[in-house]
Amino acid sequence: FDALLSHLDSIIIEFPRAFDRDLGNQDLDCSSTTLEGILSCSVDNRKVSITGHSLVPEPKNVTLTIYGFIIPNADKQEGMTGSFNIGALRFSKQYVNYKAN
Repeated sequence: FDALLSHLDSIIIEFPRAFDRDLGNQDLDCSSTTLEGILSCSVDNRKVSITGHSLVPEPKNVTLTIYGFIIPNADKQEGMTGSFNIGALRFSKQYVNYKAN
């Protein structure tokens, strides 16, 4: 995920429908080796919202790690859980960067 982020943006990761609505755990933890700041993450309806990062003034590759969610059993026919989407949400209203799948 290449990003140019304001410190006011939230990074949103949408999990596939195969996952539980609260990802099996309301107490997720997240970290990044490429973002500065004190990260906080929350989950609502398969969407993880990550906040607390500092300004990212130039586009850079962002690496995120999320701990604590429960991985569902994969669909036996497809052998996979589905696709993830990621984006940056500005002021909780508008995506400024979004990548599906």
